[in-house]
Amino acid sequence: RIRQELPDFELHASTQMHIHNEAGMETARRLGISRVVLPRESTIEEIRSLSGQGMEIEVFVHGALCVCYSGQCLMSASLMGRSGNRGECAQPCRMRYELYREEMQGANKIPAQGAYLLSPKDLFTLHELDALLDAGVSSLKIEGRMKKPEYVPRGDRCLEAEAAVAAGCAEGMGSAQALQPRLYQRTRVSCERTGDDESDPSQSSGRRAGRGHRRQRPAHHDP
Repeated sequence: RIRQELPDFELHASTQMHIHNEAGMETARRLGISRVVLPRESTIEEIRSLSGQGMEIEVFVHGALCVCYSGQCLMSASLMGRSGNRGECAQPCRMRYELYREEMQGANKIPAQGAYLLSPKDLFTLHELDALLDAGVSSLKIEGRMKKPEYVPRGDRCLEAEAAVAAGCAEGMGSAQALQPRLYQRTRVSCERTGDDESDPSQSSGRRAGRGHRRQRPAHHDP
């Protein structure tokens, strides 16, 4: 119907469609879609492979990570009647939870570090920007749902400064480093392709490291 009424209207496929392989890309192409937003959990290798399918690729580079695979979570819809697949996610994974074990004599509470048991760390990809661009990414996406108004513009300025670094501008490095403390209020997860860096507990890598890219540790604090 969109193509009938607005033949020149540009269509983008949301990450909620969970397009993550060549078959999905081909389906999107047949539907007249020109750009696909890949799932957050996509690896660098997967991004590179899909960018060669003749369509624009958009990826998440900053913001909250979903505890579930993109487009596959029904938690918000089931608990609150707000579907994440319709852009209405209420982010129930950001709420406080307690963990219990059901036993014959009743439910016993399991000790846990913090109360935000389903809340992953924020996505941190500044040092991977050059690799993403090299993989064929056309557009960078900032996840700013339910954030303060200044959250997205700060992220934009930080990414712009890092892009200057990728282009060889030394001034950009100083700008990016100065902006990062203001940008990240929460601990974060990075996107190292070579494995986890346990030296800094505020950064847990692995989202785009390969098949083990869902290993980010929960933040366990107020999002």
